[in-house]
Amino acid sequence: MQFNPFKNFPLKVGAFALALLLWVHVATNRTYEYQFEIPILLVDVPAELVLTSEQPNDLRVKIKATGKQLISMAMADAQIVLSLADYGRGRLEREIISDDVLAALDRPYEDFEIVIPRKVPLRLERRVEKHLPVRANNEVAAATGFAIMSQIRVEPETVLVSGPSPYMSKLKYLQTDSTSFVELDRSLEEQIALLLPDSLKLTVSDSLVTLSIVVEAKRTKFFDSVTVVPPKGFNLTKYAVVPETLSLTLEAPESLVDSLSRDDFEISFKRPAILRDSVRAALRTTLPEHVIIIAPLIDSVLIISRDENSGD
Repeated sequence: MQFNPFKNFPLKVGAFALALLLWVHVATNRTYEYQFEIPILLVDVPAELVLTSEQPNDLRVKIKATGKQLISMAMADAQIVLSLADYGRGRLEREIISDDVLAALDRPYEDFEIVIPRKVPLRLERRVEKHLPVRANNEVAAATGFAIMSQIRVEPETVLVSGPSPYMSKLKYLQTDSTSFVELDRSLEEQIALLLPDSLKLTVSDSLVTLSIVVEAKRTKFFDSVTVVPPKGFNLTKYAVVPETLSLTLEAPESLVDSLSRDDFEISFKRPAILRDSVRAALRTTLPEHVIIIAPLIDSVLIISRDENSGD
């Protein structure tokens, strides 16, 4: 007779399911000893105080419970909540008692034992508030052909900071995070976070500030035959300056280039320490802010004695 595994298949599946349910029922009604961790949450810190100690992550508990209770516990969101409402400033300890655990488990078990920790060390400090300036901690750079026209502006310039007195007495300002803004080809206005180290336990009125900076495109302007002005007291009757004039190409932001005139800048040179028959002198330039010389690319002029037998 040939064996047919699918004969009475629904009956076989039903029998297997009943057997499985019976096994689950028996297994989950047995008592087990199990060790697990319950998160700890510290609440009700008095408004005038700040908790500066590290908050414990969890409590390890050993319990005896049925399988069904363990499954129920695994699906629940148990948490031990410890109130600090009656605590004052200083180094303290909060003892974890049976009622704390029972409140978290929210149901009776045959037995339980607190493994670690029995006590939670605490440190509470007086809360202090004060307004602190905000400093931008950001690198900014314009793209080629553009100019940064302003310092970084931070809005708001100050924020209200609250934290533990030992830290607040040493804190003089807050910084933005160190995001870099480079290759800028337009003005910038962007929100950025303040740096608030977790170890300082600070809270602020604004965790984000707005950075703004003005960027302009640059244009060139040509000036022909600009006189090289000698320094004060230099004797032009005894010494000649070569070249006496320069044809300059200046680069300036759009808002300045049209109004830029010869009166806005000066080309001079540094008086040599010792004047000889021939000596080079370093150029000195006085230019408006954001204006640069892009041509000619020379850094000195030649000083030549008009009479090699004469001195300065």
